[in-house]
Amino acid sequence: VKKKIFISKAKKITLIIFISLSIISLLVFTAFFLPAHCGLNFCHYKEAKNVKSISSMESEQSISFIGIGDTQMTYFAGDKTLTRKRLKDNRQIIKMINLLVSKIKNNDNSNLIFGNDTAKELFNNSKQNLIGLVNPGDIVQMTSAAGHIFNVNNLGIYEYFYNNNPEDKGLLNLSTYEVLGNHGYDPSYKFAKFLNYPAKKAIIRRNTKRKYIVNSDSNGNYSCDFGKLHMIFINLHLSEESMNDLSDKPKTNLKFLKDDLSKFHSKLNNNTGTHKWCIVTHDYNGEFSNNNISKIISNYKDNCVAILCGHVHPRNLISRRFDNNDSSKKSYILPSPAGGNNDEIIYFVFNNITGKFNTLKIIYKNGIFNITKVV
Repeated sequence: VKKKIFISKAKKITLIIFISLSIISLLVFTAFFLPAHCGLNFCHYKEAKNVKSISSMESEQSISFIGIGDTQMTYFAGDKTLTRKRLKDNRQIIKMINLLVSKIKNNDNSNLIFGNDTAKELFNNSKQNLIGLVNPGDIVQMTSAAGHIFNVNNLGIYEYFYNNNPEDKGLLNLSTYEVLGNHGYDPSYKFAKFLNYPAKKAIIRRNTKRKYIVNSDSNGNYSCDFGKLHMIFINLHLSEESMNDLSDKPKTNLKFLKDDLSKFHSKLNNNTGTHKWCIVTHDYNGEFSNNNISKIISNYKDNCVAILCGHVHPRNLISRRFDNNDSSKKSYILPSPAGGNNDEIIYFVFNNITGKFNTLKIIYKNGIFNITKVV
C-alpha cells in the first residue's frame, strides 16, 4: 500500500513538473518567436470599397498617384528626440495628404495655388482617379521591428500610419503601395532573418488585398495596373545581389521582372504595346545599363516612362534622366520623412490616351497647397 501511495505521489510530481515546464516553454516561445504585430500571421486586411475596375480606369483620360520616400518608422534606441521627430514628420505628411484627398472628394479648389495653367489642368484632369500612395521603402527603421521581445513594434506603427487600404482604419485615407528597403532586410539581425524578415512578410500579406494588383511572387515583388500604366514593384534594387553590407540578397527580383514583362508582353512590348510601365524600387543606380538588366528589358524599354526610388533621404525631390535618347524619361528619388520632409509630396499624372507621364510637386505651408509642374 505504501509503495502504491509513493508511486502515485511520484506521478503527480512528474505531472506537475511536466505541466510547469510546458507553460514555461510556451511563455519562452511566445516571448521570443511570437511578435506583438501579426502573431502567426493572424492579420486581417479589408478589401478596398467603391473601386473602379482596371478596365474602367483604362478608359479614363488620366490617372494619378502620390509618391513619398523613406518613412523609416520610427524608433531610435536611446534617442527619443529623433524618434519623436520621425513620428511627427510622418504624421504631418499624412495630415497633408488626407487634407488634399478631402478637397478632391469635395471638389474644393480653395487654397490650391497652381504654378501655371498646365499644372492646374494636369491636376484637375486626374484628381478623381487618384489611386494611392507609393513608397519605395524603407518602411521601417529596424529589421527586427515586429514587437518581439526587446524590440519595438515599428512595423505595427507603419501599418497603422500607412494602411493597406483606408478600410483598414489606419491614419491615411488612401491605399498604400510599398517595397522592401535595406532597413527591412538587414541580415545582421539574425533573429529577424531566421523569421524570414517581418517587413517582407507584411508586404506579402498586404498583397492579398492590394488594389489593382495583377501579379506577385512569394518574396513580396508584385505589379499593379494603374489605368494603362503598369507598375512593377521590386524589393531593394534591380539585382539579386546584396544592395550593401546591411542588406541580404533579395530573392527572385530579376526573375520576377523578367517573368512579369513576359506575362504582359502583348501590352508592354516596344512594337505593339498598348501600355506604358514604371519601376518602383528602393535604390536605383543606373542598372538599366547593366548587361543582365538590359537583356531583360530590351524588348520593352521604349515603353518604360519612369523609375521611382528612395534610399538617400532627400528633403526635396531629385530627378535624373535614365534614357539618353529621351529627356522625359527620368528616375525620381522621392522626398523622404526620414530626411526631414514634412510638407512636400510628389503627384504623378499618367495620361492613358497619350501615354505621357507628368510630375507635379505639391508643397503645403501656412494652409496653402502650392502645385507646380516638375520640368
